[in-house]
Amino acid sequence: MSSLLEHSFVRTLALERVVAPIATHLCYLVLLCDIMDDESELFSRLEAAALEVVKATDNMAAVVSRLISNTEDEVLHMEMSSLLEPLSVSGRHVLLAAQKLSIQPNLPEHREELITATQNVFLGVLKVLLVADSAVVRKVLAAADRVLESLSKLGSSLDIKSLLRSFKDFSESLLNLNDLTVDRANSLLDPRQTKQLLDSLETLRRCISMLHTAMCTTIKHPTSDQAQAAKRFILDKIQTTVSDISVTLRSDGHKGPLGPYGFYTGRHHSLLHLLDNCSSALIQDSGFDSMVRDIVFHAMVVANCSRRESQQRIVSHCRHILHFWSDIKRILKSSEESDDTELRSNKTCLLLIQQIQILDKVLKTAVLHQVLETFLAAPCTANDLLGTVRRLLDTEATETMDLTFLQPAVEDFISSTDCIIQVATFVSAVAEDTKSVESVENSQACLVRLRGDESATGYSK
Repeated sequence: MSSLLEHSFVRTLALERVVAPIATHLCYLVLLCDIMDDESELFSRLEAAALEVVKATDNMAAVVSRLISNTEDEVLHMEMSSLLEPLSVSGRHVLLAAQKLSIQPNLPEHREELITATQNVFLGVLKVLLVADSAVVRKVLAAADRVLESLSKLGSSLDIKSLLRSFKDFSESLLNLNDLTVDRANSLLDPRQTKQLLDSLETLRRCISMLHTAMCTTIKHPTSDQAQAAKRFILDKIQTTVSDISVTLRSDGHKGPLGPYGFYTGRHHSLLHLLDNCSSALIQDSGFDSMVRDIVFHAMVVANCSRRESQQRIVSHCRHILHFWSDIKRILKSSEESDDTELRSNKTCLLLIQQIQILDKVLKTAVLHQVLETFLAAPCTANDLLGTVRRLLDTEATETMDLTFLQPAVEDFISSTDCIIQVATFVSAVAEDTKSVESVENSQACLVRLRGDESATGYSK
């Protein structure tokens, strides 16, 4: 499950629309195989979920095949060609593993095979998407390089005629970079990266008139120090700004499966609002898959750190949520828009709403238990470390003393710090009010910095 929880590699809306339903189907498969028994209904659910994965991988394989036949990008062709067959095979492997588990549900190796197969599908899909996304980024980066090349020629112009010719080439390359960068910026999920790219483009637009003026002035007055200084300034400014665009395009942006303050709460409210106004059109166009996936993945992260009873309850409700999600997806695909479809969707939506509300209570209870357990244990760990340090300071000849006996106390303290940081993240994610969690996040930031200092001592694991 851990590999399914890491989805920070999804950087664009296009990738998100593909990854979200597949990731959610795979998560459902993993949770279903954990409760396989002699109930035929569970067998049918498991095989139906596996068939959805097969359909998704077959569709993606078809898209990859068309892309390979039409692309002129040699790198894209080479990388995609190596991924096509493994992608097709991985989906079939999931179905076979699900069928084997249905026949012999009590064999642990069948469960492990299914989980491994689902993870391989997910990784295969990701490789395809990331290769395609890298091709898009390469195209924009190549446009940025052309801008820098044309800028260099422009800066070397010695007369008005060559300046006009170079300026025309520069303007065309800059326009191409602008169009590609705007498309990329609008596709990104991280608003900070979008803002950085659009701000850089705005800076370049403001530079154009000054660039023209500075170049004309240096050609007409080649001995003017002031004109030469203005030319160097604007050329450096444009070069730096284009380089900033390239750096932003290459950066990873936000990392980690958990979002910032109120992440879970925001997704929870958005999903309930969508389901309260349930209609086929709204669900299909709303990021429904992403909302369900984010809530379930966050709940599973919390479950992994919770006491066994809470973990089982969270997993059970996640399983029910994914079951109703799967039903809604199947209803939407089974027929065209109609009153009957609307009624069936609304009934299922009501059941899904009930499960989401129950999960919310169970999840917050689990977080509360973690807070109590972590902060009750933390003072003891800190006091043990302080007591050890005091005894050390009271001992003579500390310079020649073997200090390895400190390591267990330091490691316990670091482990306690890690737990506090993680629990603070959970508290932040379920927060309803900014002010109520502000001090928690500030304290968490301090602990993260201290954690880095502790690791630098060489005592960390």
